[in-house]
Order: sequence, then structure tokens, then C-alpha cells
Amino acid sequence: MAIAITTISRLQFIKQAQSLQFSLAEIQQVIDVRNQGEPVCTLVKALLDQKIATLEQEIQQAATLKTRLDAYRTSWMARPLDNPSAVKVCSLIEEVGLPSRG
Repeated sequence: MAIAITTISRLQFIKQAQSLQFSLAEIQQVIDVRNQGEPVCTLVKALLDQKIATLEQEIQQAATLKTRLDAYRTSWMARPLDNPSAVKVCSLIEEVGLPSRG
């Protein structure tokens, strides 16, 4: 039989889990497994692995974007300003190719 955790302990656990960026749904999943009397550390490790993989992907995407933005900034340095009466809002942005979806 599982040992009940107190409300204060549960709130502290929730705050600690949130500090690790666990969502409320993930925290509920962990608590549900715990309430069933099952060990939860394996689940917590798996959720943590997923978070790390997601962060690594986001870091890579951010680094790629930064490289792209740096290249635009460099190529735009010597460009003259647009004529305010021109049809284009900003020729710099309007000449940027849209990323392909695939």
C-alpha cells in the first residue's frame, strides 16, 4: 500500500518539479503513478530525457537562426535606406526567402 503524502509535501514536490520545467500534466502523471504504489523514478528519468532532447533540438534551431540572422545583418550593413514613398515596407525583409516546409 502506498504511503500518502501530505498536502505540504505535495505542494513542495510540485514547485520542485516546476523548477525543472515539468508541466502540470507531467507532474500529475508522476503523482498518479506514485498513488498507484509504483516507483516513479524511471518515469521521471524518461521525462527528463525527453526534456533534454527537446532542449538540444531548440538550441540547435536557435543556433541556426542566429547564424542566418548574422549573415543578413552583415549583408545589409552597406545597403542604402529604402525610399519612404516606395511600395515596399522594407526591401530587406521582403527579399528574404521563406523557409521551405517539409
